[in-house]
Amino acid sequence: IDDNFRAIVGGAPTNPPFQGVSSDFFIGKHNITDDIGVQDGNYISDFGPATNAWNGDWHQITYTYDNQSETGTLFLDDLDINTGSFTGSTDPIALGLEVDGTLSYFIGLIDNVKIFEDGTLAVHYTFNAGEGETLYDHSGNQNHGTINGATWVENIYGCTDPFATNYI
Repeated sequence: IDDNFRAIVGGAPTNPPFQGVSSDFFIGKHNITDDIGVQDGNYISDFGPATNAWNGDWHQITYTYDNQSETGTLFLDDLDINTGSFTGSTDPIALGLEVDGTLSYFIGLIDNVKIFEDGTLAVHYTFNAGEGETLYDHSGNQNHGTINGATWVENIYGCTDPFATNYI
């Protein structure tokens, strides 16, 4: 792991190429530590301290924001990591990118993203199309996204040796 921000999700106040603008939303790796940093209006760099989120394994990272109390809560693998006070963001989101004037891209794999609004599923991206530049929303709400600069990879699970007894 290098010492750069790794934005899992960030704000995108303008359309691509996002040059020279800053957002006020970010969830990802802090630029120096292995902490999870969260920015939702204001920024807390060590909001998810001493986690194992960047160890190369799959992890479920969940963030909730309550407009009424202005609090955000971070969960890692269903464990409540921290709750803090945030002012909230109004920027549209970008997956794998944080627009901070320098463009902070996520290095890794992202899968199965769900976004809820007022407790109702608004967006569900499964990343299963395998080709093209459309990220299909499986929530039924038609909130399809546009893929910019990502590479599709094929995940092959199980045994791929046709001579093995456990071949799929």
